[in-house]
Amino acid sequence: MIEDRSGFRQGCPLSPFLFVMCSQLLSNAFLQRGNSIGVGISSNGPKVSHLLYANDIIIFSNAQMKSIKIIKDILGDFCRWTGQKINLQKLNIVFGKSVGTRRRKKISKVFNCKEVKEFNYLGIKVTLRRLSRTDFQFIIDKAMSMLGIWGNKLISLGGKITLANSVLLSYPSFHSSLSMVPKQTLYEVVKLCRKFIWNKNDGSAGMHYVSWELLCKPRSCGGLGINSCSKKAGPLRARLAWRYNQF
Repeated sequence: MIEDRSGFRQGCPLSPFLFVMCSQLLSNAFLQRGNSIGVGISSNGPKVSHLLYANDIIIFSNAQMKSIKIIKDILGDFCRWTGQKINLQKLNIVFGKSVGTRRRKKISKVFNCKEVKEFNYLGIKVTLRRLSRTDFQFIIDKAMSMLGIWGNKLISLGGKITLANSVLLSYPSFHSSLSMVPKQTLYEVVKLCRKFIWNKNDGSAGMHYVSWELLCKPRSCGGLGINSCSKKAGPLRARLAWRYNQF
Protein backbone atom coordinates (compact mmCIF):
# COMPACT_ATOMS: atom_id res chain seq x y z
CA MET A 1 0.00 0.00 0.00
CA ILE A 2 1.42 3.38 -1.06
CA GLU A 3 0.18 6.36 0.93
CA ASP A 4 0.14 9.73 -0.79
CA ARG A 5 1.42 12.78 1.05
CA SER A 6 0.78 15.45 -1.56
CA GLY A 7 -1.11 15.76 -4.81
CA PHE A 8 0.13 16.42 -8.32
CA ARG A 9 0.15 19.81 -9.94
CA GLN A 10 -1.82 20.46 -13.08
CA GLY A 11 0.17 19.36 -16.11
CA CYS A 12 2.32 16.87 -14.22
CA PRO A 13 3.50 14.15 -16.67
CA LEU A 14 2.76 11.44 -14.09
CA SER A 15 -0.95 12.28 -13.89
CA PRO A 16 -2.02 10.50 -17.13
CA PHE A 17 0.08 7.46 -16.22
CA LEU A 18 -1.51 7.17 -12.78
CA PHE A 19 -4.96 7.63 -14.29
CA VAL A 20 -4.33 4.72 -16.67
CA MET A 21 -3.06 2.61 -13.78
CA CYS A 22 -6.24 3.25 -11.79
CA SER A 23 -8.43 2.40 -14.77
CA GLN A 24 -6.51 -0.82 -15.35
CA LEU A 25 -6.87 -1.66 -11.66
CA LEU A 26 -10.66 -1.44 -11.94
CA SER A 27 -10.71 -3.53 -15.11
CA ASN A 28 -8.55 -6.23 -13.52
CA ALA A 29 -10.87 -6.32 -10.50
CA PHE A 30 -13.85 -7.04 -12.74
CA LEU A 31 -11.94 -9.68 -14.69
CA GLN A 32 -10.70 -11.48 -11.57
CA ARG A 33 -13.75 -11.25 -9.32
CA GLY A 34 -16.55 -10.71 -11.75
CA ASN A 35 -16.89 -14.19 -13.22
CA SER A 36 -20.55 -14.39 -12.23
CA ILE A 37 -21.46 -11.02 -13.71
CA GLY A 38 -21.53 -9.82 -17.28
CA VAL A 39 -23.72 -10.42 -20.30
CA GLY A 40 -23.02 -13.03 -22.94
CA ILE A 41 -23.50 -11.71 -26.46
CA SER A 42 -23.52 -15.20 -27.95
CA SER A 43 -23.53 -18.78 -26.67
CA ASN A 44 -19.86 -19.34 -27.55
CA GLY A 45 -18.59 -15.82 -26.94
CA PRO A 46 -17.10 -14.36 -23.75
CA LYS A 47 -19.09 -12.34 -21.26
CA VAL A 48 -18.88 -8.56 -21.32
CA SER A 49 -18.70 -7.29 -17.76
CA HIS A 50 -17.96 -3.61 -18.32
CA LEU A 51 -17.04 -0.87 -20.77
CA LEU A 52 -14.55 1.69 -19.49
CA TYR A 53 -13.38 4.86 -21.18
CA ALA A 54 -11.70 7.60 -19.14
CA ASN A 55 -13.94 8.06 -16.08
CA ASP A 56 -17.15 6.78 -17.70
CA ILE A 57 -18.04 3.14 -17.12
CA ILE A 58 -20.94 0.83 -17.98
CA ILE A 59 -21.33 -2.37 -15.94
CA PHE A 60 -23.34 -5.33 -17.26
CA SER A 61 -24.82 -7.91 -14.92
CA ASN A 62 -27.80 -10.10 -14.18
CA ALA A 63 -30.31 -9.11 -11.51
CA GLN A 64 -29.26 -11.69 -8.92
CA MET A 65 -28.36 -10.25 -5.53
CA LYS A 66 -25.15 -12.28 -5.46
CA SER A 67 -23.91 -10.47 -8.57
CA ILE A 68 -25.06 -7.12 -7.21
CA LYS A 69 -23.02 -7.69 -4.04
CA ILE A 70 -19.92 -8.51 -6.09
CA ILE A 71 -20.26 -5.28 -8.09
CA LYS A 72 -20.75 -3.22 -4.94
CA ASP A 73 -17.69 -4.81 -3.31
CA ILE A 74 -15.53 -4.16 -6.39
CA LEU A 75 -16.56 -0.51 -6.57
CA GLY A 76 -16.13 -0.08 -2.82
CA ASP A 77 -12.62 -1.54 -2.87
CA PHE A 78 -11.66 0.61 -5.85
CA CYS A 79 -12.81 3.78 -4.08
CA ARG A 80 -10.82 2.86 -0.97
CA TRP A 81 -7.69 2.02 -2.97
CA THR A 82 -7.66 5.15 -5.10
CA GLY A 83 -9.54 7.70 -3.02
CA GLN A 84 -11.97 8.34 -5.86
CA LYS A 85 -15.72 8.62 -5.33
CA ILE A 86 -18.74 7.66 -7.40
CA ASN A 87 -20.72 10.58 -8.77
CA LEU A 88 -24.22 9.72 -7.56
CA GLN A 89 -25.75 12.38 -9.80
CA LYS A 90 -24.55 10.49 -12.88
CA LEU A 91 -25.15 6.99 -11.50
CA ASN A 92 -28.09 5.38 -13.29
CA ILE A 93 -29.36 1.85 -13.78
CA VAL A 94 -31.34 0.24 -16.60
CA PHE A 95 -33.28 -2.98 -16.04
CA GLY A 96 -34.45 -5.57 -18.52
CA LYS A 97 -38.13 -6.25 -19.06
CA SER A 98 -37.98 -9.53 -17.12
CA VAL A 99 -36.88 -7.89 -13.85
CA GLY A 100 -39.75 -7.45 -11.41
CA THR A 101 -40.68 -4.22 -9.67
CA ARG A 102 -39.64 -5.37 -6.18
CA ARG A 103 -36.24 -6.52 -7.43
CA ARG A 104 -35.71 -3.21 -9.22
CA LYS A 105 -36.40 -1.19 -6.09
CA LYS A 106 -34.13 -3.43 -4.03
CA ILE A 107 -31.19 -3.16 -6.41
CA SER A 108 -31.65 0.61 -6.83
CA LYS A 109 -31.56 0.97 -3.06
CA VAL A 110 -28.30 -1.00 -2.84
CA PHE A 111 -26.52 1.41 -5.18
CA ASN A 112 -28.50 4.47 -4.07
CA CYS A 113 -29.25 5.33 -7.69
CA LYS A 114 -32.30 6.00 -9.82
CA GLU A 115 -33.75 3.82 -12.54
CA VAL A 116 -33.82 5.23 -16.08
CA LYS A 117 -35.09 3.94 -19.39
CA GLU A 118 -32.13 5.22 -21.40
CA PHE A 119 -28.91 7.22 -21.06
CA ASN A 120 -26.06 8.64 -23.12
CA TYR A 121 -22.61 7.06 -23.13
CA LEU A 122 -19.82 8.88 -25.01
CA GLY A 123 -22.45 10.73 -27.03
CA ILE A 124 -24.35 7.56 -28.01
CA LYS A 125 -27.85 6.89 -26.70
CA VAL A 126 -28.15 3.52 -24.93
CA THR A 127 -31.65 2.09 -24.61
CA LEU A 128 -33.51 -1.20 -24.80
CA ARG A 129 -36.11 0.10 -27.23
CA ARG A 130 -35.79 0.57 -30.96
CA LEU A 131 -34.48 4.02 -31.80
CA SER A 132 -36.63 6.20 -34.03
CA ARG A 133 -35.87 9.14 -36.27
CA THR A 134 -36.65 11.66 -33.53
CA ASP A 135 -33.88 10.17 -31.37
CA PHE A 136 -31.32 11.33 -33.95
CA GLN A 137 -32.71 14.84 -34.35
CA PHE A 138 -29.73 16.11 -32.34
CA ILE A 139 -27.47 15.35 -35.34
CA ILE A 140 -29.45 17.76 -37.52
CA ASP A 141 -29.62 20.31 -34.71
CA LYS A 142 -25.83 20.08 -34.28
CA ALA A 143 -25.29 20.71 -37.99
CA MET A 144 -27.67 23.68 -38.00
CA SER A 145 -25.92 25.11 -34.94
CA MET A 146 -22.55 24.96 -36.69
CA LEU A 147 -23.99 26.53 -39.82
CA GLY A 148 -25.43 29.34 -37.71
CA ILE A 149 -21.93 30.14 -36.42
CA TRP A 150 -20.23 29.92 -39.81
CA GLY A 151 -22.96 31.80 -41.66
CA ASN A 152 -21.78 35.20 -40.43
CA LYS A 153 -18.21 34.68 -41.66
CA LEU A 154 -16.72 35.20 -45.11
CA ILE A 155 -15.53 31.73 -46.09
CA SER A 156 -14.13 30.77 -49.47
CA LEU A 157 -15.50 27.87 -51.48
CA GLY A 158 -12.49 25.75 -50.57
CA GLY A 159 -12.95 26.58 -46.90
CA LYS A 160 -16.62 25.61 -47.04
CA ILE A 161 -15.77 22.27 -48.63
CA THR A 162 -13.14 21.61 -45.96
CA LEU A 163 -15.53 22.45 -43.13
CA ALA A 164 -18.33 20.37 -44.62
CA ASN A 165 -16.08 17.37 -45.16
CA SER A 166 -14.17 17.45 -41.87
CA VAL A 167 -16.88 18.64 -39.48
CA LEU A 168 -20.45 18.47 -40.75
CA LEU A 169 -20.22 15.09 -42.48
CA SER A 170 -17.86 13.43 -40.00
CA TYR A 171 -20.24 13.90 -37.05
CA PRO A 172 -23.12 11.80 -38.48
CA SER A 173 -20.60 9.29 -39.84
CA PHE A 174 -19.33 8.73 -36.31
CA HIS A 175 -22.83 7.93 -35.08
CA SER A 176 -23.47 5.72 -38.11
CA SER A 177 -20.49 3.58 -37.14
CA LEU A 178 -22.04 2.84 -33.74
CA SER A 179 -25.80 2.88 -34.30
CA MET A 180 -28.42 2.62 -37.04
CA VAL A 181 -28.91 6.26 -38.01
CA PRO A 182 -31.99 6.63 -40.27
CA LYS A 183 -31.26 7.50 -43.88
CA GLN A 184 -33.68 10.45 -43.71
CA THR A 185 -31.48 12.03 -41.06
CA LEU A 186 -28.35 11.56 -43.16
CA TYR A 187 -30.05 12.95 -46.26
CA GLU A 188 -31.07 16.03 -44.27
CA VAL A 189 -27.46 16.63 -43.20
CA VAL A 190 -26.29 16.22 -46.81
CA LYS A 191 -28.92 18.74 -47.88
CA LEU A 192 -27.62 21.25 -45.35
CA CYS A 193 -24.05 20.70 -46.54
CA ARG A 194 -24.97 21.29 -50.16
CA LYS A 195 -26.68 24.55 -49.30
CA PHE A 196 -23.74 25.63 -47.15
CA ILE A 197 -21.24 24.99 -49.96
CA TRP A 198 -23.11 26.74 -52.76
CA ASN A 199 -25.03 29.48 -50.96
CA LYS A 200 -23.64 32.99 -51.07
CA ASN A 201 -21.99 34.64 -48.08
CA ASP A 202 -25.08 36.77 -47.46
CA GLY A 203 -27.18 33.61 -47.05
CA SER A 204 -28.99 33.82 -50.36
CA ALA A 205 -29.32 30.72 -52.52
CA GLY A 206 -26.55 30.12 -55.02
CA MET A 207 -26.27 28.02 -58.14
CA HIS A 208 -25.04 24.44 -57.81
CA TYR A 209 -22.38 24.38 -60.51
CA VAL A 210 -21.36 20.76 -59.91
CA SER A 211 -23.51 17.80 -58.89
CA TRP A 212 -23.13 16.33 -55.43
CA GLU A 213 -22.25 12.93 -56.87
CA LEU A 214 -19.28 14.44 -58.70
CA LEU A 215 -18.05 16.23 -55.57
CA CYS A 216 -18.09 12.94 -53.67
CA LYS A 217 -15.89 11.19 -56.22
CA PRO A 218 -12.15 10.76 -55.46
CA ARG A 219 -9.81 13.48 -56.63
CA SER A 220 -8.22 11.03 -59.04
CA CYS A 221 -11.62 10.72 -60.75
CA GLY A 222 -12.25 14.45 -61.02
CA GLY A 223 -14.07 14.93 -57.71
CA LEU A 224 -13.13 16.57 -54.43
CA GLY A 225 -13.18 13.46 -52.25
CA ILE A 226 -16.08 14.55 -50.04
CA ASN A 227 -17.12 11.74 -47.72
CA SER A 228 -20.89 11.80 -47.98
CA CYS A 229 -22.41 10.42 -44.77
CA SER A 230 -25.37 8.97 -46.68
CA LYS A 231 -23.08 6.96 -48.99
CA LYS A 232 -20.93 5.73 -46.10
CA ALA A 233 -23.94 4.54 -44.09
CA GLY A 234 -24.13 1.19 -45.90
CA PRO A 235 -20.48 0.14 -45.36
CA LEU A 236 -20.55 1.38 -41.76
CA ARG A 237 -23.66 -0.67 -41.01
CA ALA A 238 -22.04 -3.71 -42.61
CA ARG A 239 -18.96 -3.23 -40.42
CA LEU A 240 -21.18 -2.87 -37.35
CA ALA A 241 -22.91 -6.17 -38.19
CA TRP A 242 -19.55 -7.84 -38.88
CA ARG A 243 -18.11 -6.72 -35.54
CA TYR A 244 -21.22 -7.97 -33.75
CA ASN A 245 -20.91 -11.32 -35.54
CA GLN A 246 -17.31 -11.73 -34.33
CA PHE A 247 -18.55 -12.40 -30.82
